[in-house]
Amino acid sequence: MSAIPGGSTVLVTGFTGYIGSHVAHQLLQAGYTVRGTTRSAAKATFLREKFTREFGEGRLEVVEIPDVTVEGALDEAIKGVSGIAHVASDVSMSQNMDEVVGPVVRGTLAVLRAAAATPSVKRFVLTSSTVAAGWPTPGTAYTRDEHSWNDVSAASAESDPHRGYHVYAVSKTEGEKAAWKFVEEEKPGFVLNTVLPDTNFGPALGPALLQSTALFPLTILSGKGDQFAGFPNQWFVDVRDTARLHVAALTLPSCSAPGYRLYAAAAPFTFSQILGIVRKLRPARATDLPERFEWETLPNLSRVDNSRSTALLKEMGRDGWVGLDESLEANIEGQ
Repeated sequence: MSAIPGGSTVLVTGFTGYIGSHVAHQLLQAGYTVRGTTRSAAKATFLREKFTREFGEGRLEVVEIPDVTVEGALDEAIKGVSGIAHVASDVSMSQNMDEVVGPVVRGTLAVLRAAAATPSVKRFVLTSSTVAAGWPTPGTAYTRDEHSWNDVSAASAESDPHRGYHVYAVSKTEGEKAAWKFVEEEKPGFVLNTVLPDTNFGPALGPALLQSTALFPLTILSGKGDQFAGFPNQWFVDVRDTARLHVAALTLPSCSAPGYRLYAAAAPFTFSQILGIVRKLRPARATDLPERFEWETLPNLSRVDNSRSTALLKEMGRDGWVGLDESLEANIEGQ
């Protein structure tokens, strides 16, 4: 039995993004109707045509909302929906804290307020990130679990080449904290769950959707992997598993009140490990690539408590997580 009515409409914000498109796709596969929001309807043309071919007319509705924080912007889009997946966020990797963090928090709260004012909404899923639970340090053992939070005061200096990722981490931390605080104080009629993906690999549903961390393997394949020197060791997750956890958080009774933080993280990886798999998958190009990255000398000692998410994937009919080799093969298909 689903926590939201079968065949009902689910609102997916940012559905033209790498993760959002997969969330929409798997909701359609599960029999739901999707109302997807985008800042520009023109960006949705490819997905509208793809999903119509695959699922038929009337299963996807596209709504253009340039700015969700504008008063009344969601009034029409949210009517009659049973669940919301708020995936939209700022992934520009801008180094300007003021341009990123405030808008992400305000956008999250705007969608939450609209949901709280809509009685039909029973589930709300926010796409957070594991960096909201802690910014990893290479070679350092630490655990991210249900109670972990990033120390936002540790945002990097402006001279840090990876500052954009730190700004992104602060926006995710502040956005998720604001969501839990809203639910605690306002006590809306829906259950909030958050999904915290780590580094997403796996297929894009269209060429223009190959974005964000999905570009990491392609960057390594192109011989430019040295740009990741100094980047922290993380865990990986296939984007399809990330989307499955969104569907689980929206639909499964086991994700009921008080709501959960669900880690979308399959296993730790290193960039040299990705390099080795890419060399194996594309042997004709291996001669142009190093055997390993000499700058990556420290092991990945991070730990993520993904036990609840592993159980949910099994509840969704999966044997487990998509493996790194399979995910990277799908990631670089056609390259």
